[in-house]
Parts: sequence; structure tokens; C-alpha cells
Amino acid sequence: CNFDFDERRMIDFALPDLDGKIVSIRDFDADLILLDFWGSWCAPCRTSIPHLKELQEQYGGKKLQVVSLAYEQSKPADRTAKLKEVVQSLGINYPVLVRGYQEECPVFDALQIQFLPTMILLDREGRILRREQGATETTLSRIDKAIEENLDGSAKAYARRAPIGRTKKR
Repeated sequence: CNFDFDERRMIDFALPDLDGKIVSIRDFDADLILLDFWGSWCAPCRTSIPHLKELQEQYGGKKLQVVSLAYEQSKPADRTAKLKEVVQSLGINYPVLVRGYQEECPVFDALQIQFLPTMILLDREGRILRREQGATETTLSRIDKAIEENLDGSAKAYARRAPIGRTKKR
């Protein structure tokens, strides 16, 4: 995990996905990234998943990419299989990265995650735009508002920064 505390910016992090492949935050080419810290055992966490699926469907991964960071309580040998079942049963349509709940995690520490679920909205440069704890109608609507405001703003800022015919590389 590489986090710049002065700029409140996630430079990079890497965690395994459900297949054991190491995935970096830099692998996602989206204007905004919504990190969802959750656990399959956490009832409030599961209530936000239908909303996150809708966001992923609506924005298609280019404007917004939802990325799940699942902190699981099960034993390491059982963790991935159990989580794959949960992901399939819930129909999660976005990447799920995995970490054990009691395992040390620099991403968890850098972003000061104290409660699950926690959602953190990042811009293309990794700057924190919004942070919400809990999965209530209020927190989800605040995330929606931040996404819409920043998509409008990022599109305008991106148009000013990027010459025509060139895309910004990560």
C-alpha cells in the first residue's frame, strides 16, 4: 500500500482477487473508483450491495469502477471458496479483493477503516473525494451525490487537461 497522507491520496495498493491474482488499484481505468470495505458476515454491508451493483451497471466501469475489499472472518483455507459462494449468490458484478479480517492490511490502516461497511470514493489520481460509513439510505444517497458531482467535474477537468485524441495514462 502506498498512500500519501499529506495529499490524502492513494497512490497504489495490491490485494488478491477471488482467483488469487494480485490486483492493483492502477489496474482500473476509471474516472472514479468506489472502494467498498465490507465483510460477507456483516448484515449492513450486504444491504448496500444491490445499490453498488446498480452503480456498476449504470456507469459501466469507465466512468466509475466499484471495487470491493472483503474482510473475511473465515479460516484462510475456507475463505475464498466461501466468499465465491457469497459473491455468486448476491450477483456481485464488480471486482472483489480479499483479505482476512484479523490479518494486518496496510490499505485498511492507511484509509483508517474503523467500521464496516465503509465506502471511499477516489478520483483518477487516487485523491479521496468522499468517505461514508454505514449502509443507510442517507449514506448511499451522499455517495450518489458525490459521484454525480465529481463525474461532472472530472469530465470538465479531464477535457481541459487531455489533448484531443490522447487519453490519460495511469
